[in-house]
Amino acid sequence: MAKTSTLPSAFSPTRAALVSRTHANAVGRRCGIHPTAVKERGPESVLPSMGRFLPSPQQILVFLVERGETVLPFAIVLAVVGLVWAWRRPRRLLRYGAGGLLLLAALLSVAGVLFAHTVRADLRRRTLDLRFETLDDGHAHRVADWKGKVMVVNYWATWCEPCRRELPDLGRFARDYRDRGVTVITLTDEAPETVRRWGDPALLQTVRGVFTADTPATGLAGVVLGWRPVTLVLDRRSAVRSVLLGAQSYDAFERAVREVG
Repeated sequence: MAKTSTLPSAFSPTRAALVSRTHANAVGRRCGIHPTAVKERGPESVLPSMGRFLPSPQQILVFLVERGETVLPFAIVLAVVGLVWAWRRPRRLLRYGAGGLLLLAALLSVAGVLFAHTVRADLRRRTLDLRFETLDDGHAHRVADWKGKVMVVNYWATWCEPCRRELPDLGRFARDYRDRGVTVITLTDEAPETVRRWGDPALLQTVRGVFTADTPATGLAGVVLGWRPVTLVLDRRSAVRSVLLGAQSYDAFERAVREVG
Protein backbone atom coordinates (compact mmCIF):
# COMPACT_ATOMS: atom_id res chain seq x y z
CA MET A 1 0.00 0.00 0.00
CA ALA A 2 1.28 3.44 -0.73
CA LYS A 3 1.75 6.26 1.64
CA THR A 4 -1.40 8.03 2.09
CA SER A 5 -2.42 8.86 5.57
CA THR A 6 -4.53 9.30 8.57
CA LEU A 7 -8.09 10.10 9.63
CA PRO A 8 -9.92 10.75 12.82
CA SER A 9 -12.35 9.19 15.14
CA ALA A 10 -10.62 7.01 17.59
CA PHE A 11 -7.18 8.50 17.88
CA SER A 12 -4.39 7.18 19.99
CA PRO A 13 -5.53 6.95 23.63
CA THR A 14 -4.00 10.30 24.56
CA ARG A 15 -5.94 12.03 21.75
CA ALA A 16 -9.30 10.32 22.25
CA ALA A 17 -10.93 12.92 24.47
CA LEU A 18 -9.80 15.77 22.23
CA VAL A 19 -11.10 14.04 19.13
CA SER A 20 -14.50 13.29 20.61
CA ARG A 21 -14.94 16.96 21.42
CA THR A 22 -13.62 18.30 18.14
CA HIS A 23 -15.09 15.81 15.68
CA ALA A 24 -18.26 14.45 17.26
CA ASN A 25 -19.92 13.37 14.04
CA ALA A 26 -20.80 10.13 12.30
CA VAL A 27 -17.48 9.80 10.54
CA GLY A 28 -15.64 10.61 13.71
CA ARG A 29 -17.41 7.84 15.56
CA ARG A 30 -16.38 5.22 13.04
CA CYS A 31 -12.71 6.02 12.41
CA GLY A 32 -9.41 6.24 14.24
CA ILE A 33 -6.22 8.17 13.46
CA HIS A 34 -2.78 6.68 13.59
CA PRO A 35 -0.93 8.11 16.60
CA THR A 36 2.01 9.29 14.46
CA ALA A 37 -0.22 11.11 12.01
CA VAL A 38 -0.84 14.20 14.05
CA LYS A 39 2.44 14.07 15.98
CA GLU A 40 2.41 16.85 18.53
CA ARG A 41 -0.45 18.74 16.91
CA GLY A 42 -4.10 18.09 17.55
CA PRO A 43 -6.34 16.44 14.94
CA GLU A 44 -7.92 19.78 14.19
CA SER A 45 -4.57 20.93 12.81
CA VAL A 46 -4.80 18.20 10.17
CA LEU A 47 -8.53 18.40 9.47
CA PRO A 48 -9.94 21.61 10.96
CA SER A 49 -13.59 22.04 11.79
CA MET A 50 -15.69 23.64 9.05
CA GLY A 51 -18.69 24.63 11.07
CA ARG A 52 -21.91 23.08 12.18
CA PHE A 53 -23.84 23.12 8.91
CA LEU A 54 -21.08 22.20 6.48
CA PRO A 55 -19.74 18.70 5.80
CA SER A 56 -16.72 18.01 7.97
CA PRO A 57 -13.32 17.47 6.35
CA GLN A 58 -13.56 13.81 7.36
CA GLN A 59 -16.88 13.40 5.56
CA ILE A 60 -15.49 15.07 2.44
CA LEU A 61 -12.42 12.85 2.51
CA VAL A 62 -14.49 9.69 2.98
CA PHE A 63 -16.66 10.67 0.01
CA LEU A 64 -13.67 11.45 -2.20
CA VAL A 65 -11.83 8.21 -1.43
CA GLU A 66 -14.83 5.89 -1.48
CA ARG A 67 -16.95 7.43 -4.26
CA GLY A 68 -14.99 10.22 -5.90
CA GLU A 69 -13.86 8.30 -8.97
CA THR A 70 -17.38 7.11 -9.79
CA VAL A 71 -19.53 10.12 -8.84
CA LEU A 72 -17.45 13.19 -9.67
CA PRO A 73 -17.09 12.51 -13.42
CA PHE A 74 -20.87 13.00 -13.68
CA ALA A 75 -20.53 16.28 -11.81
CA ILE A 76 -17.86 17.38 -14.27
CA VAL A 77 -20.11 16.61 -17.25
CA LEU A 78 -23.05 18.46 -15.69
CA ALA A 79 -20.86 21.46 -14.84
CA VAL A 80 -19.52 21.66 -18.39
CA VAL A 81 -23.03 21.42 -19.87
CA GLY A 82 -24.21 24.14 -17.49
CA LEU A 83 -21.20 26.28 -18.37
CA VAL A 84 -22.01 26.08 -22.08
CA TRP A 85 -25.64 26.99 -21.34
CA ALA A 86 -24.66 29.95 -19.15
CA TRP A 87 -22.16 31.25 -21.68
CA ARG A 88 -24.89 31.45 -24.31
CA ARG A 89 -27.18 33.58 -22.14
CA PRO A 90 -27.50 37.20 -23.23
CA ARG A 91 -27.40 38.64 -19.71
CA ARG A 92 -23.87 39.37 -18.64
CA LEU A 93 -24.59 38.76 -14.94
CA LEU A 94 -25.94 35.30 -15.66
CA ARG A 95 -23.18 34.53 -18.13
CA TYR A 96 -20.29 35.48 -15.87
CA GLY A 97 -21.85 34.80 -12.48
CA ALA A 98 -23.30 31.35 -13.13
CA GLY A 99 -20.50 30.57 -15.57
CA GLY A 100 -17.87 31.35 -12.96
CA LEU A 101 -19.54 29.18 -10.33
CA LEU A 102 -19.93 26.28 -12.75
CA LEU A 103 -16.33 26.59 -13.87
CA LEU A 104 -15.23 26.47 -10.23
CA ALA A 105 -17.40 23.41 -9.64
CA ALA A 106 -15.86 21.67 -12.66
CA LEU A 107 -12.30 22.45 -11.54
CA LEU A 108 -13.01 21.25 -7.99
CA SER A 109 -14.54 18.04 -9.35
CA VAL A 110 -11.49 17.41 -11.54
CA ALA A 111 -9.24 17.97 -8.53
CA GLY A 112 -11.38 15.56 -6.50
CA VAL A 113 -11.13 12.84 -9.14
CA LEU A 114 -7.35 13.25 -9.35
CA PHE A 115 -7.05 13.13 -5.57
CA ALA A 116 -9.24 10.01 -5.29
CA HIS A 117 -7.31 8.27 -8.06
CA THR A 118 -3.97 9.10 -6.43
CA VAL A 119 -5.05 7.92 -3.00
CA ARG A 120 -6.50 4.65 -4.28
CA ALA A 121 -3.40 4.00 -6.39
CA ASP A 122 -1.18 4.66 -3.37
CA LEU A 123 -3.27 2.35 -1.20
CA ARG A 124 -3.09 -0.41 -3.80
CA ARG A 125 0.65 -0.04 -4.30
CA ARG A 126 1.40 0.04 -0.61
CA THR A 127 -0.85 -2.93 0.10
CA LEU A 128 0.52 -5.19 -2.64
CA ASP A 129 4.16 -4.33 -1.83
CA LEU A 130 3.74 -4.55 1.92
CA ARG A 131 5.65 -7.34 3.64
CA PHE A 132 4.18 -8.64 6.86
CA GLU A 133 4.68 -11.46 9.31
CA THR A 134 1.74 -13.75 10.08
CA LEU A 135 1.01 -14.38 13.75
CA ASP A 136 0.12 -18.01 13.10
CA ASP A 137 3.46 -19.21 11.72
CA GLY A 138 5.76 -16.18 11.89
CA HIS A 139 6.57 -16.43 8.17
CA ALA A 140 6.99 -13.40 5.93
CA HIS A 141 4.29 -12.84 3.33
CA ARG A 142 2.98 -10.25 0.90
CA VAL A 143 -0.65 -9.58 0.09
CA ALA A 144 0.23 -10.44 -3.52
CA ASP A 145 0.78 -14.05 -2.35
CA TRP A 146 -3.01 -14.43 -2.40
CA LYS A 147 -3.38 -13.15 -5.96
CA GLY A 148 -6.12 -15.08 -7.74
CA LYS A 149 -8.52 -14.75 -4.82
CA VAL A 150 -10.81 -11.95 -3.80
CA MET A 151 -9.04 -10.25 -0.90
CA VAL A 152 -10.40 -8.09 1.89
CA VAL A 153 -7.43 -6.31 3.48
CA ASN A 154 -8.21 -4.56 6.76
CA TYR A 155 -5.82 -2.18 8.53
CA TRP A 156 -6.65 -2.01 12.23
CA ALA A 157 -5.13 -1.40 15.68
CA THR A 158 -5.84 -2.51 19.24
CA TRP A 159 -6.03 1.13 20.39
CA CYS A 160 -8.73 1.93 17.81
CA GLU A 161 -12.24 1.61 19.27
CA PRO A 162 -14.01 1.58 15.85
CA CYS A 163 -11.65 -1.25 14.80
CA ARG A 164 -12.60 -3.32 17.81
CA ARG A 165 -16.25 -2.61 17.17
CA GLU A 166 -16.19 -3.93 13.59
CA LEU A 167 -14.07 -7.04 14.28
CA PRO A 168 -16.97 -9.37 15.22
CA ASP A 169 -18.69 -8.64 11.89
CA LEU A 170 -15.40 -8.92 10.00
CA GLY A 171 -14.60 -12.26 11.66
CA ARG A 172 -18.06 -13.62 10.90
CA PHE A 173 -17.75 -12.45 7.30
CA ALA A 174 -14.33 -14.12 6.96
CA ARG A 175 -15.75 -17.40 8.26
CA ASP A 176 -18.83 -17.32 6.02
CA TYR A 177 -16.91 -16.42 2.83
CA ARG A 178 -13.78 -18.52 3.34
CA ASP A 179 -15.14 -21.30 1.13
CA ARG A 180 -16.25 -18.83 -1.56
CA GLY A 181 -12.75 -17.82 -2.58
CA VAL A 182 -12.51 -14.77 -0.32
CA THR A 183 -9.46 -14.22 1.92
CA VAL A 184 -9.66 -11.70 4.76
CA ILE A 185 -6.29 -10.31 5.89
CA THR A 186 -6.08 -8.16 9.03
CA LEU A 187 -2.91 -6.07 9.37
CA THR A 188 -1.55 -3.89 12.17
CA ASP A 189 1.75 -2.13 12.73
CA GLU A 190 1.77 -2.97 16.43
CA ALA A 191 4.07 -5.46 18.15
CA PRO A 192 3.06 -9.15 17.80
CA GLU A 193 2.96 -9.48 21.61
CA THR A 194 0.43 -6.65 21.82
CA VAL A 195 -1.90 -8.33 19.32
CA ARG A 196 -1.55 -11.78 20.92
CA ARG A 197 -2.19 -10.34 24.37
CA TRP A 198 -5.31 -8.57 23.16
CA GLY A 199 -6.49 -11.74 21.35
CA ASP A 200 -9.98 -11.10 19.98
CA PRO A 201 -11.41 -14.47 18.81
CA ALA A 202 -12.80 -12.82 15.67
CA LEU A 203 -9.24 -12.32 14.42
CA LEU A 204 -8.71 -16.08 14.39
CA GLN A 205 -11.04 -16.27 11.37
CA THR A 206 -8.66 -14.08 9.35
CA VAL A 207 -5.06 -14.13 8.17
CA ARG A 208 -3.46 -12.09 10.97
CA GLY A 209 -0.36 -10.09 10.13
CA VAL A 210 1.92 -7.45 11.64
CA PHE A 211 4.09 -5.07 9.65
CA THR A 212 6.59 -2.32 10.31
CA ALA A 213 4.92 1.02 9.70
CA ASP A 214 6.42 3.47 7.26
CA THR A 215 6.70 7.08 8.24
CA PRO A 216 3.30 8.49 7.23
CA ALA A 217 3.21 11.02 4.45
CA THR A 218 2.28 14.58 5.33
CA GLY A 219 -0.91 16.44 4.56
CA LEU A 220 -4.01 14.68 3.26
CA ALA A 221 -1.93 11.82 1.92
CA GLY A 222 -0.72 11.16 5.44
CA VAL A 223 -4.29 11.33 6.67
CA VAL A 224 -5.57 8.38 4.63
CA LEU A 225 -2.74 5.95 5.42
CA GLY A 226 -3.01 6.61 9.14
CA TRP A 227 -6.76 6.12 9.21
CA ARG A 228 -7.95 3.12 11.19
CA PRO A 229 -9.79 1.07 10.24
CA VAL A 230 -9.39 1.15 6.47
CA THR A 231 -10.47 -1.78 4.32
CA LEU A 232 -9.54 -2.54 0.72
CA VAL A 233 -11.40 -5.04 -1.44
CA LEU A 234 -9.23 -6.43 -4.25
CA ASP A 235 -10.46 -8.58 -7.10
CA ARG A 236 -8.73 -11.71 -8.42
CA ARG A 237 -6.37 -9.57 -10.52
CA SER A 238 -5.40 -7.60 -7.39
CA ALA A 239 -7.16 -4.45 -8.63
CA VAL A 240 -8.67 -2.32 -5.86
CA ARG A 241 -12.44 -2.35 -6.31
CA SER A 242 -13.50 -0.70 -3.06
CA VAL A 243 -11.92 1.41 -0.34
CA LEU A 244 -13.89 1.62 2.91
CA LEU A 245 -12.85 4.16 5.53
CA GLY A 246 -14.02 3.67 9.09
CA ALA A 247 -15.87 0.88 10.89
CA GLN A 248 -18.07 -1.26 8.63
CA SER A 249 -20.87 -3.78 9.16
CA TYR A 250 -21.22 -7.35 7.90
CA ASP A 251 -23.60 -6.09 5.20
CA ALA A 252 -21.07 -3.48 4.04
CA PHE A 253 -18.33 -6.11 3.65
CA GLU A 254 -20.72 -8.42 1.84
CA ARG A 255 -21.93 -5.68 -0.49
CA ALA A 256 -18.37 -4.64 -1.38
CA VAL A 257 -17.38 -8.22 -2.22
CA ARG A 258 -20.50 -8.86 -4.26
CA GLU A 259 -19.69 -5.83 -6.39
CA VAL A 260 -16.47 -7.59 -7.36
CA GLY A 261 -18.53 -10.43 -8.81
